[in-house]
Amino acid sequence: MLIALAGATGSTLGETTSYLAGVSAWITVDKFAAKHKWYGKIEGLVQRRGMITITAFATIPAPGFDVVGIVAGSLRYPFHRFIIAVLAGRLVKFGVAATIGYYGAPIIMGLFS
Repeated sequence: MLIALAGATGSTLGETTSYLAGVSAWITVDKFAAKHKWYGKIEGLVQRRGMITITAFATIPAPGFDVVGIVAGSLRYPFHRFIIAVLAGRLVKFGVAATIGYYGAPIIMGLFS
């Protein structure tokens, strides 16, 4: 549990950079990023179901979460809700990874002995 908590906390703090980039450069984001096909879809999802969307994307192990942070920042999604949603998603993500590592390591080590 502590490994999942440490990983989720660090990852959540790291995601604040994409949120802050969206807040500080919202004019540029709206002008250029809005042309990207995924930006519009994610923007619609964040506007309708912000907390669920952010948590779901934070749970998925994909490198594209920065787009979600930029969208949330450019939409001025409340920062405290963004942090809570990201932390919840990352706790699930890192909790699953830590559990797989805890129970899977003996199995894998047994294959080599």
